[in-house]
Amino acid sequence: MGRVGFVVIRVGRILRLGAIIAAILAAGLLWYGLLGPAARSSLVPVAALPLDGPAPDFALTDLSGQQLALSAYKGRPVLVVFWTSWCPGCSDGLSTLDRLYREYRETHGLALLAVNIMETRATVETLARQRGWTFPVLLDTDGTVSEAYRIRIAPTVMFIDARGIVRDRLQGELQHDIIRARLQQLLPAEPLAPNTPLPDIPVRATRLTFLQSL
Repeated sequence: MGRVGFVVIRVGRILRLGAIIAAILAAGLLWYGLLGPAARSSLVPVAALPLDGPAPDFALTDLSGQQLALSAYKGRPVLVVFWTSWCPGCSDGLSTLDRLYREYRETHGLALLAVNIMETRATVETLARQRGWTFPVLLDTDGTVSEAYRIRIAPTVMFIDARGIVRDRLQGELQHDIIRARLQQLLPAEPLAPNTPLPDIPVRATRLTFLQSL
């Protein structure tokens, strides 16, 4: 499968119009450079993954070599974030998500899966160790899952409810207050009672599956 083309856009809070235009042009050049000649010759716009529909299921390997399936988290709200080590804001954004994950995983059953897009295990493992992230980091080595989710901007966060339905997405800079506000629609209205059993995870998976054709 060919490489997945995606752009990286991070717009700060205070940017002049000229800086915004420059960032967009740079992102376009980056996207163009990531694609092979054949892909560039047939480049067409790609529609975003529809909201309020089933999330494509997937199975990817984490940094310990364990395969994790999205379907193993059925019954829990899930954030799936697509990222790279070199995109502006990805590392800081993931650290922000990690703080929210640690806050809500026990009280509201929140799960978080960080899907790295087509980088080596060594690169990803080094950064994850430096940052001390507590959530699973998964390796999308050939871009199959990123393509299934139609990712064109990194970072991108997909908000998936306990029924496995995609309810929202957030692209670009990951700000704590914005993520927290959007996360509320996924979380149970009341904190879970102490010792409430959660779905057993991780679950080994042997192949990539899709819940529906896109």
